[in-house]
Amino acid sequence: MYEYHITVTGDLQKFKTFCILFNVKPLLIDLKKTGLQNQLQCTFHSKEANLLRLTLLCDYLKNAGFYLLRTKTEVEYNPNLKCEYYEAHVLATLDIPDVNKFSELLKKNIPESKISSNVLKSRDDGKVDYWITIRSINHKVFIRLCEDLYHFLQVSGIQFGNLKKELVLVDTNTGLDEGW
Repeated sequence: MYEYHITVTGDLQKFKTFCILFNVKPLLIDLKKTGLQNQLQCTFHSKEANLLRLTLLCDYLKNAGFYLLRTKTEVEYNPNLKCEYYEAHVLATLDIPDVNKFSELLKKNIPESKISSNVLKSRDDGKVDYWITIRSINHKVFIRLCEDLYHFLQVSGIQFGNLKKELVLVDTNTGLDEGW
């Protein structure tokens, strides 16, 4: 399964309308950092490589007045495939929206971890979902980080989902997340 991400700048409402019209999922990612903290991103999945749809969506976004910042192509984790870098995500649900305390504890235990949330998605129960992400270009380091993150979440007592490992095949702007 291929997963494609397109990151742009532009008007949020116009972007949401675009995503509905083109049947892609809109995201507004809060990276919990300085600099470009919020990223408009759309994503879609495909069973096969679909560079034509990716290219067409990028062209349509540019023609609609959006500035293209990055495209990213990911596939499910396979240690036998080559990639730009390895990436893993896990969704952690917190009872309180104060991410700073959790983020500090996470950084203390796993300095390579990153935290973000989708501003366009909210819960009815007052809890907040945060994505914890780890990345590495080194496979052995990546596996260790995945194990460390899983262990940290188990002992922390935080509600969390499955750890999703991926290979990033293409990232046209790896510097976009600097400082995250």
